[in-house]
Amino acid sequence: MIKEVQQDLIEINLEQQSLIIKSPITLYFKFLHCRMAGLLSKFRIDYSDLKIIPDVNKQPSDGTKSFFDKVVTGIKKDGTGNSNNYFSL
Repeated sequence: MIKEVQQDLIEINLEQQSLIIKSPITLYFKFLHCRMAGLLSKFRIDYSDLKIIPDVNKQPSDGTKSFFDKVVTGIKKDGTGNSNNYFSL
């Protein structure tokens, strides 16, 4: 196990003549990616790309909140639960 992790920390690409030293965080996201891919395949869910979002618990910035509010202004429901505007693609 330790040998595998040490090999994953350093990546040498002879064609591009590059040396990449990966951080343990990169390895952790690689581990999460493999776990999620395994879970999706277990439930037979097909996917073409899988992105791990590292800061899902982080509060959005004020700019992001205002952008979201502008996007959903026309499709928000009123207080009664009835939608006055319909959203279609």
